[in-house]
Amino acid sequence: MTAEVRRALASVWTDREAASLYRYRAPYPPVLFEALRRFVVPPPVVLDAGCGTGALSRHLGAFASRIDAIDPSAAMIEEGRRLSGGDDPRIDDAPDMLALEGIDLRRLRKPREVQPGETDVEADGRG
Repeated sequence: MTAEVRRALASVWTDREAASLYRYRAPYPPVLFEALRRFVVPPPVVLDAGCGTGALSRHLGAFASRIDAIDPSAAMIEEGRRLSGGDDPRIDDAPDMLALEGIDLRRLRKPREVQPGETDVEADGRG
């Protein structure tokens, strides 16, 4: 998917009214967070790419020391900051997914052996 296509898809959520209505979507089931908790390894830092209003990010704080929440829609990020828990200092949010430009997230893989202080995943050829 090209950057142009990603921007076009993201533009759906640039409308502040659409972002404000997103809070009415069905909540994530608790079993999802139980499953995600098992995948988090030290250091407990989580990337929530396409975080929207942060519905997932706010719950990840139960087992992550930092959540890097990014989304291409500034309206969604702003709405998430207004919602309960949106001011959690563990959530580092940014209305820009360009930080991921050029990284093929499908190629993220677990290293053979994780040493103390290292990350649990690395981008192929960049870690």
